[in-house]
This record gives sequence, C-alpha cells and structure tokens, in this order.
Amino acid sequence: MNGVALRFFSLVMLAMILPRSCFEDEKDPKVRLQFSKEGPKWESVFSTPTDATLKAKEDFAVRYFGVPNWSTGKFVAQVTVSYLKTLGLTDHKSRGVFRLYRVDNDLNDTGVSLSAIYDAVQDGLIAQSSTSDTTATPFAGAHALDVRIEQTDTQLLLSARKTPALGSPPDAWTPVATIAEPLTDKRYKILVGIVDVDKGGSFHFSDLRMNGDAVGGAVEYTVIAKCEAADDAIRAAQEKLALAAPDFAGASADLDTAATETGAATSTLNDAVQASTLQGTTQSGGALTLLDQAAQKIAAVKSAIATQNVRKAHAQNKPLNLVAGAEEGAIANLLGAKTPNLKPLPQLFTWHVN
Repeated sequence: MNGVALRFFSLVMLAMILPRSCFEDEKDPKVRLQFSKEGPKWESVFSTPTDATLKAKEDFAVRYFGVPNWSTGKFVAQVTVSYLKTLGLTDHKSRGVFRLYRVDNDLNDTGVSLSAIYDAVQDGLIAQSSTSDTTATPFAGAHALDVRIEQTDTQLLLSARKTPALGSPPDAWTPVATIAEPLTDKRYKILVGIVDVDKGGSFHFSDLRMNGDAVGGAVEYTVIAKCEAADDAIRAAQEKLALAAPDFAGASADLDTAATETGAATSTLNDAVQASTLQGTTQSGGALTLLDQAAQKIAAVKSAIATQNVRKAHAQNKPLNLVAGAEEGAIANLLGAKTPNLKPLPQLFTWHVN
C-alpha cells in the first residue's frame, strides 16, 4: 500500500455517479437516489452531515451502484450504512450492502459483499459477509454501521464497527470474515446497494473512503496521487494563513508545492491522453480544465499574500477552498465521474485526509 492517507468521498451530488449501475440500466425507475435534509439529526450520527439515500419506489430484490472506473491492486475501502425509518424493511432480510465487484479476464464475477442487515428484534443492524463461512455479527441498538473491505497481499479482510457519535472516538473494528485470497491482477469496483427492500424502504450511505495501489486505474492514479499532494498542500496553506499572525513563508512554500504537483498532474494526464492509456470512462477533459483553473487560482493567492497583509491573508480561505475544489473535482473526473464546473466545497466529491 502506498503512503497516501485513507481518504473519504462525501456522497454529495452522488447522483452523477451512482446511477451508473454495473449490472442494469441506469434509468431503471425502481430505485431513486435522494439526499437527506435531516440536518442536525444526521450530524449527531455521522462525522459529516452529507449523505446519499437509496430508496425503493417498488418492491425489488437487488440493486447496486458504483464509481465508474475500474481499479487494481491492494486497497482499503469503507462506508457508513444506516437507516432512519423501518418502513419497507424486513427483519433479518433487508440490507444495505458494500460490495467488492471483481472480474477475471473471462468476465467471471468473483466479488464479495459485506452487508448491514436490518435487525428488528435488537433494534439494530447485523454485519454479515456473502461468504459461506461468515459469522453474523449483531450490533444491537446501532442504526449506523461502518463497514470495511481490505485487500492485503494474502487476504481479504471484512470488518465492521458501530458508527461513532459526532466527536466520539471510534470503536475497534470487529472482524466479520477473513478470506485467504492472494492479491491478483483482477480489476475491481466498489459498489453500494440495497437488497430485499420493499417500496418506501431505504438505506443511507455516507463517508465512502478508499485508498489503494491504483484506485481509479493504474494510469489514472498516477495523476490522482499528484492531485492529492496538491490538495494536502492547499489545506496546509489554509491553516497557516488562518493564524492570527499568518505564517506567510510557510504558506507560500505550501502553495509552491501545490503549483508543482498541479503542473505535474497536468503534464502526466496530457501524456496519458496522447498515449490513449486511460479508461474509456475517465473524464480527462474535465480534469484538465479543473487543473488549469487550480493553477490560475494558486498563482492569484500567491500574489495576494505576497504583500504579507494580515487581512488579505485571512481573506484567502474561500479562494483556497475553490482551489481545493478544483483538485478534488479533477480527482472525481479521473474516477470517471463528471464534474462540469468549479464550485465551492462540498461538491461531487470532497476529498480530505482521514
């Protein structure tokens, strides 16, 4: 695994990603993606107030959605699965699912799933994998679970924990299944879905986190890693400029790093476009546009703080959010999700250090 920190995608505006089902027509009317407006009720449960909901408009058996691009190599992925209402949910049957969808060269599906199953008796959720030797792990009274899938050199590790309340430390991960499966060159996608949910039933998904050797594709990730580095440098500059006595030299150095990484990302992506080595779902044009916008805004912020004026330094928080938004939007495009324009965060993805 590389040294980049595990990161999260806030599922804001995820309709641009989720309808691209790996299995069925994206226009199927049986599932509607909607966004919670519960406000503080959600904030008391999740580390961020943003989430996506998969809600059944009719009774149905199964539906999955996921990030368009294929990935390879070792990875760690997790998501929070929860329910607010029991309408449409059947005890020990209805579930929100986190699925590793993986195919070999003959297009055989060799993936596994980790489910959060509705448990009416214990007013909670049960974590269970799709493997034959799995052990059902109940979380009584828990309406939200963090579920996690990790591929190491030798194993697939599936685990779960009760989602911590806002500001509380998380519990240790509880193993759900350990599968002796050495790392291969099989492609994979990470999906979320709902299974055996009746009309009106829903499960909610938030804080989708992924990191790995080649998330989004081997070529795409060489660019994503540079965008990550630029984003980290931008966040570091924000912190230094927000101080009562801004650290102008440190912030300027961080912005130099961000500019260098953004330029390297642009150059690497242009080379990949010319060599036709990107996946067909990769939105290279959108990524290049956003990287160009990021470069221009980095230069503008550097110019603004060159006078070392404290008021101007404190005024750079919003412009730097826009720069970070451009980097994060580029990452979204490199994963196959289209971000047409630059907007303040949150946007299609928010991409921060865990």
